[in-house]
Amino acid sequence: MRVLVLVAIWVILREEITAFDLILGSVIAVGCMAYSHRFLPVKKIENVDAFRLFLYLCYLLGQAYIAGFQVIKMILLGNVRADIVATQTTLKNESLRIMLVDSIAITPGSVPLDLSDDIITVVVLKHKNDPKEEIDDSVKGRLEIELLKAQK
Repeated sequence: MRVLVLVAIWVILREEITAFDLILGSVIAVGCMAYSHRFLPVKKIENVDAFRLFLYLCYLLGQAYIAGFQVIKMILLGNVRADIVATQTTLKNESLRIMLVDSIAITPGSVPLDLSDDIITVVVLKHKNDPKEEIDDSVKGRLEIELLKAQK
């Protein structure tokens, strides 16, 4: 099934359906799957509601766009500073903690530096006059709340 999905993506990206594209797409799909199985072992995510995780993905995409416009505005106005913030997460599931850090990474204006157990260290861009406590809360903010809903 996965090979068919990868071949379908290949055909969509190539914008052609020829025998050559189908064969080449199949070879590439099998090669990618063999490579990922050998070198990128993936643990099964347990104790997580898949539907809530899908809703989280939709929420995350919206937040990434909003944060992008906020960062653009701060930079254009010259009202920005960078801070390194360490914040604690309440997520118990290791996979969800990793997803939270990855979510912070794709959100403009923040770069995660470290994840140690339940402490996340992040470089974050904020307004010059924001208090440090507010910055600490805004790093994980609603992202963590939405991920908590997916945790069983």
